[in-house]
Amino acid sequence: MAAPQWVFDPVPPSGALSGGDPKSYLFSPNIDSLVREVVQNATDQQAGDDAVHVRFTLHELAIPDRDSFLAALDWPRLREHLRGVAASDSLINGRVSDALNDIDSGRLLVLQIEDSGTRGLTGPEDGTAGNFAALCKHVLVTNDDKAAKGGSYGLGKAVLWRFSALETVLFGSAFHDEKGDQDHRLFGRTELPFHDAENGKWAGPGWFGVPEQLPAGRRARSVREAEAAQRGDALLVGREAATGTGTTALIVGFSEPASERPRTVPEVVHEIALSAAKWFWPRLGDGSLVVSARGYVGGDPVIDELADPALVDPGYIVAVEDSVTGYNALSSGDVAEKPLEFRVPRLKTDTGSGEVEGHVTLRLARVDDDRPADTSTVALVRGAGMVVKYHRVPGIPLQGGGYRAVLLAGTRHGSDPSDAAIEEFLRSAEPPEHDDWVHHTNALRSHYRPGGKARLDELWGKIRMAVMEMTSSKPGGSEKGPELLAKHFQVGGRLGSQSQRHRFLVDFGRMRFDGHEWTIEGRARRTAGDKAWHVDIGAALAGESVKVPMQLVSATADVGTVVLERGKERARVTLPNTSTSVRFVVVARPHQEDAALAMESTLRVEALPREEV
Repeated sequence: MAAPQWVFDPVPPSGALSGGDPKSYLFSPNIDSLVREVVQNATDQQAGDDAVHVRFTLHELAIPDRDSFLAALDWPRLREHLRGVAASDSLINGRVSDALNDIDSGRLLVLQIEDSGTRGLTGPEDGTAGNFAALCKHVLVTNDDKAAKGGSYGLGKAVLWRFSALETVLFGSAFHDEKGDQDHRLFGRTELPFHDAENGKWAGPGWFGVPEQLPAGRRARSVREAEAAQRGDALLVGREAATGTGTTALIVGFSEPASERPRTVPEVVHEIALSAAKWFWPRLGDGSLVVSARGYVGGDPVIDELADPALVDPGYIVAVEDSVTGYNALSSGDVAEKPLEFRVPRLKTDTGSGEVEGHVTLRLARVDDDRPADTSTVALVRGAGMVVKYHRVPGIPLQGGGYRAVLLAGTRHGSDPSDAAIEEFLRSAEPPEHDDWVHHTNALRSHYRPGGKARLDELWGKIRMAVMEMTSSKPGGSEKGPELLAKHFQVGGRLGSQSQRHRFLVDFGRMRFDGHEWTIEGRARRTAGDKAWHVDIGAALAGESVKVPMQLVSATADVGTVVLERGKERARVTLPNTSTSVRFVVVARPHQEDAALAMESTLRVEALPREEV
């Protein structure tokens, strides 16, 4: 069989040109992005019940290892095209030129990423069945069995090429074919912008495999079976029999886009181990995932580390694993737990009449912490076992140290059908980096009816309220504890002129927040005067430099008449001259466009009594 070669796509008949892969710019150019994407895609491909193993190996190749590797890579042809890119006006010409100079001077970094206990690159050369074409060829096309997983081989895989100064990634895999027999596969892809090379003009992408001629043109097909296993060893993507099925990816010309200077191999490897522990400690802790990182310089081992949950702030582990000590967590070592209701918007295909109602659980541990307040965060975790985000809850005054909290959601929370519904909704709410829950993803808009934004805003509000309650010495429950809320909501009467101040008093009583609306009870009293009078009541979200009026859902009073005015942003209670006091209740909520601001602001309630003129 012919040796694998690079085959490049010519400029199409349309003449359309591409300056590179825009998908790669969607991701933060840091080690966290690489580790999160790689490890999550590996765990999504778990085969059976055994743990998934992921091993990162950073090689600094020196002569002669560098030369033997490049010879197996069909380097003369690839280098010719890379030189074409370096001589072009593309955005990456300087990066490619520097990488070529490094290789010519004798230095080449490659990052090998090997997973086992996974399915490997299954499936045919084309189509959507299996994993091969989804990872190695397709753009924004997910394989058929990936819909319920933590991520997909759609946008996320672009991060692999982002970390290659040569825009080149190789793949080797051991997998079971459709007959159940073990097979091997070898393939490569370079994601270059359009360029001139070999006396021709090229669209950019190149493919490493066995050349074959089709009616539509020339392409590279993946190397299979024994030859793939043999050639894979020379290209550092070979698979040892003991590792079983899985995939090995090799980032050729490894480079950190966000780093101004090249770091040493031990520095990079150590950060990879820390990153894996930071984002995957839930699965590392339960034994379903093992991640390690090691480094070699000139063939000599220089570092070997295990991603251990012990590398993570221990407060998060305590929050999940230790027994609850009470409703509140006030001192270091205390652990509190609170279930939070969560409603899932209806699917567009759902013919039922209501939303799915379920729960998520917030667990919180107090820690001795003299660091800044923003180190107290909530780790958001769903069934995939990756920390989606460390969510900072604003406006929580703490005494006696900080806290570490974990929100367990979806199938990480339980196995009820409502947990599965929450899991799918939250997965759909994640952007390509899977680093947040937002309402504007294509998946939510495609599959769910309107309501995602409101449900997520409610979740952030309930988390904030729960943290507030669990870290306070006041008794819990959103229906009680006005003193607790008074710490965080500015309430009071604004009495106008000096003469008015002598005639009226305003005080506020019980206040409640359900994660969506505020209910505030108050009382206004007249201490002097004999005229009819009124009280104007309003609520607003007050930030550092802005105050945004809120909508009053309802307003009632025990005497007088109540009218909602100014687009329901003010309630006026009108009283006869015979009334000396009035008790009122207002229910306020932010306007839809201001809902997100509510989680970052203080509630300001004002009551303004005045005599009628």
